[in-house]
Amino acid sequence: MSSDSISLSIIVPAYNEAHRIGECLRNLKAFVGRNNLKTEIIVVDDHSKDDTTLMVKKFIDENPEMNLQLLATPDDRKGKGAAVNRGMLAANGRFRLFSDVDLSTPIDEVKKLLFWAEQGCDIVFGSRALAESNVRVAQPLHRRLAGQMMRNITRLLIIRGVRDTQCGFKLFSEKATKEIFGRQRVWGWSFDLELLALADLLKFKYKEVAVIWIDSPESKVSFVRDAAKMFFEILSISFRLRLLKRIPDLD
Repeated sequence: MSSDSISLSIIVPAYNEAHRIGECLRNLKAFVGRNNLKTEIIVVDDHSKDDTTLMVKKFIDENPEMNLQLLATPDDRKGKGAAVNRGMLAANGRFRLFSDVDLSTPIDEVKKLLFWAEQGCDIVFGSRALAESNVRVAQPLHRRLAGQMMRNITRLLIIRGVRDTQCGFKLFSEKATKEIFGRQRVWGWSFDLELLALADLLKFKYKEVAVIWIDSPESKVSFVRDAAKMFFEILSISFRLRLLKRIPDLD
């Protein structure tokens, strides 16, 4: 199917999400039904050990009218960044959104992002840190403090002028998708930072937009467990893209 025929691709990375993927897909189906947007939905399973893939296949069988497909990351599990990359590069939409399976940012918020994309922004991403952001359920205090520390380091070392780099609700044009995701090299939790650093280095126009956020207590990120790895990923991204300005070749 050509990209001209699809307005919006929604990519949902999934790992052991059997207990949440059904509700996510029902919400996405309802969104498609109430909006005049030709939409495709791509769930990318990152080698789940539970019934995630079976549930997605069952939903596809029960809803043949939906433009819904299931993909898998090709290698052993690499992380969320690899799943997002697989889906974004396989998508056909003029604009391509990746969103967390918990829909902590409700899917209708994509209309705010699409508005700016239609004005010429190549990347538009949700933010929980702007004055207009509507954080209805906040993260626990320790996660907010750890997140703020990481954001401060990120702004210092990687990309300035962005308040929230980690909100899992980001929209890319078709061109930006190919140029940026084709150069992605970070597959763990810090992959968002590399995407934004590449966008900045490649001179794409980007926009941070206030969105609704409802924190999910089931987040898989553990700052205690993952902080050291994220910190070293940040240093690596900063060294390659900020100091050396070494833009990876397209795959």
